[in-house]
Amino acid sequence: MKKILVTGSLAYDYIMHFSDIFSRHILPHNLNILNVSFTADKMSKNFGGTAGNISYSLALLKESPIVFSTVGRDFIEYKNKLEQDGVDTSFVHVDQQEWTASAHIITDQSHNQITAFYGGAMLKNDLSLSHILKQKKISCAIIAANGKFGMIRYAKEFKEHGIPYIYDPGQSLPSCERDDLLTLTEGAWILVMNEYEKELFLSKTYLKESALLDMIEYLIITKGERGSVLYHKGEKKEIHAVKCRNVLDPTGAGDAFRGGLLKGLVHNLPIEDCLEMASLAGCYAVEYEGTQSYHYTIEEFQKRFQENYGSRPYWKDIF
Repeated sequence: MKKILVTGSLAYDYIMHFSDIFSRHILPHNLNILNVSFTADKMSKNFGGTAGNISYSLALLKESPIVFSTVGRDFIEYKNKLEQDGVDTSFVHVDQQEWTASAHIITDQSHNQITAFYGGAMLKNDLSLSHILKQKKISCAIIAANGKFGMIRYAKEFKEHGIPYIYDPGQSLPSCERDDLLTLTEGAWILVMNEYEKELFLSKTYLKESALLDMIEYLIITKGERGSVLYHKGEKKEIHAVKCRNVLDPTGAGDAFRGGLLKGLVHNLPIEDCLEMASLAGCYAVEYEGTQSYHYTIEEFQKRFQENYGSRPYWKDIF
């Protein structure tokens, strides 16, 4: 059976709501001695992180991805959840001296946000993948945002073992230097970013778009409700987005998109079809609050795909 290896972060997201506006409780002329406390009226604990979100998207699409990440001693709750979803967690590294990465986010009534992020075990990810690559037949992989030293190591090992991989820099872009980005990109099968990330990437690497395209086979730029753009061998193709029924929370939509993309790629579908599948997967994510709270059946997914893109002859073969 073809296997997908997902590398990235696993994190707990603590989402809180403040039933007022932050600015009413901050004295702008005293920012140098800022000391404030906001009392939240609601809180939810969510499962997140790039690797977790991508793996969840793949599991809904009837894949059993292998996830590799570094977590802390409080991982058991997340582990049980992933395994119930059908994700293989047997290679997740647990550091008993650390906590799993966590984001603490409080949002006010005007949708302003204050976030505190603790990397914890995520930053201790400079570990080899060779044991996985020897034991499992990996068809393709993704390097999603994570601690940069681990990401660089994974790229080198994928190249050594001939594993085609997607590089998805995402939130790791600010922490990466030019040489880091070039090491991760050179030899990648696909590079996927949103519009802002693309501009930041080009700025940090001093590359022109044409030079970047020479380094990889495919470049995918996501544009939210405006779809995505595929660059390949000098050609540019626009893929229109699925019209979402109700946009509640865009958080995690990009990860869901990447899950849909990987689903198509592992079954050798035309790249355009992979992007259409990705668009629909991402659309489901924005229609729910939370990065792993959306759900659908394969029948629902297929019906909605046909409504937006038409029928495909291969559905029975890939699910």
